[in-house]
Amino acid sequence: MWCVRCQLAAIRCEKGDVAGNLAAHLELVAGAAAAGCQLALFPEMSLTGSANPAVSPEHLIPLDHPTIAKLAGASGQNGVGVCFGVAERAPPTICGQRAGQPRGPGRKKIAPGRGGLSA
Repeated sequence: MWCVRCQLAAIRCEKGDVAGNLAAHLELVAGAAAAGCQLALFPEMSLTGSANPAVSPEHLIPLDHPTIAKLAGASGQNGVGVCFGVAERAPPTICGQRAGQPRGPGRKKIAPGRGGLSA
């Protein structure tokens, strides 16, 4: 049987506070490594906080944003895969990292009338 030890991060992801959210991610990735976890799982839109592109387009980030690169680096340095999400300058995105290399993105489709977002 194959087992993976995971850390499930139930954190508050402040809207638009990319630097603060990144700091929380980095701390938890290091903690996951110390606890022997192979994977750290974060809430959707965890780096940017939930952002409605029609209301707060300034909270959206591209996938080549330096924050994502820093989290990818921490993934590689700590040997912990990371699954996180951003409010992307495109449809909402869920990203994964393993050994510092992106393994995604996977885009979420939201039905019209649900949450005010459209894909």
